[in-house]
Amino acid sequence: MSVINFRGIIRERIKPNDLGLEIGPMHAPIAPKRDGWNVLTVDHALQDELRKKYASDPKVKTENIERVDAIDDGRDFSEILSIPERSLSYMLSSHNIEHLPDPISFFLRCEKALAPGGRLFLLVPDRRGTFDYLRPHSTTGQVLEAHHLRRKRHSPGALFDHGAYPTAGNGPSASLLLRNTPAQGYSKFLAGIEGGDCIDAHAWIFTVSSFLLLIHELRELGLIRLGVEAYYSVFAIS
Repeated sequence: MSVINFRGIIRERIKPNDLGLEIGPMHAPIAPKRDGWNVLTVDHALQDELRKKYASDPKVKTENIERVDAIDDGRDFSEILSIPERSLSYMLSSHNIEHLPDPISFFLRCEKALAPGGRLFLLVPDRRGTFDYLRPHSTTGQVLEAHHLRRKRHSPGALFDHGAYPTAGNGPSASLLLRNTPAQGYSKFLAGIEGGDCIDAHAWIFTVSSFLLLIHELRELGLIRLGVEAYYSVFAIS
């Protein structure tokens, strides 16, 4: 299977001087400020807090976590960043969409922030190559329900699935033994019912086709204006 340089493809389509926004890049930004990109950054915490939080994680190069311009609290990006609406040439989001309680609200926020002709670049994990291999893909109906309910946190059911069904390896060639037990999923479920702090999870599971269908149906319903200009899939290349 060939390896696609998704980050390189994106960098070829954006300009260093254009104003952009990168969402939750952590230690691996696609358009690093340190390399001269004119990019704003939002995350769930500021730089110092992120560096402290992941100081003991060997997978995170904390020195590469760049300055965070604003904490994403769900308001319009123009409001939290104090920039005009429709002023961004591009937005970058890598492995974030699956974590959002309400994807439709995210798309609408992006539409209000992007300038005419602006682009949203998404890197979306395909469940067939991840530890979500055994989970069914999410449906448009489930996404619609989350938006109707104005979800700010994941449903208890999504937390159970995230806690109970990760596989010990990634994809069909890895071990398909479950990494966790039903009890671990149930503890997440109960925590979701009890409320309290938000619990992170893979709430949405996609394949290439299911994600394209989702965008198509949301656009057909008039709920979003964003459409797919191009897509790349590691499963489409041999």
